[in-house]
Amino acid sequence: MCSPFAPNLAARHGGKPTAQLLLRLAERNDVAVLALQLDPGDRVDAAIAERADLVCEVSRVARAPFRRRVAWAVGLARGVPPWAVDCACGAYARELERLLDEWKPDVVEIHLQAMAQYVDAPARRDLPRILVDYDPGSAWADEVRGATAGLRRLARKIEVAAWRRYERRTRPQFDAIVVFAERDVAAVRPTAGSAVVQRIPLTIDLPPAPLDPAGSDPPTILFVGGFGHPPNVDAATWLAQSIFPKVAARVAGVRLQLVG
Repeated sequence: MCSPFAPNLAARHGGKPTAQLLLRLAERNDVAVLALQLDPGDRVDAAIAERADLVCEVSRVARAPFRRRVAWAVGLARGVPPWAVDCACGAYARELERLLDEWKPDVVEIHLQAMAQYVDAPARRDLPRILVDYDPGSAWADEVRGATAGLRRLARKIEVAAWRRYERRTRPQFDAIVVFAERDVAAVRPTAGSAVVQRIPLTIDLPPAPLDPAGSDPPTILFVGGFGHPPNVDAATWLAQSIFPKVAARVAGVRLQLVG
């Protein structure tokens, strides 16, 4: 299982269901986890590490802001979207090659389209390959493009084009692509080639006791997300700049809290 973050059961982002699924898979299967660390504190959950057959965590070298933007620009020119550029790591690619040769998995599961760039290694070995695509890149990027204007809209248009080129290049190399929502099936299928596109609804373990559904004063909107994930940044910006002012005009004392 290849992931752009270290699966953790206490995650406050979309990786929480992944971590829970991985914990269940490791109960009945030999599982190896190859995680790209976002920062030194990003570690695979101890419960998962205990059940997994093998855990490898690869640290990503952080770029200075200017160098990161230069890398994004070069990536866009090559048809590689910024998020995929951020996930590109030579050490990770080398570790994947080593695990494929030494651990010899039966199936390789790659999570998130930004990590699809690593599909070449299992494809060369003719191993079954699954892509779990949480948020089809060109689809959400196109939605964000439609909500922007001016030069920013032009930049988003270029990003959408890069996502589409990248998807056309990587998706057909998979045997199956898993999405969570019905609308994502339509977004993925045109560029999936011969890969089977399958919707498996997102699930999560529920806490034993529910929270109070009525809430409390003052009226508050809470947005919780991992802001290393570009779609969450776009969603929070859209919520704060476009949606919340309209809510505030109708609801006295309303507050917006962004937590991540």
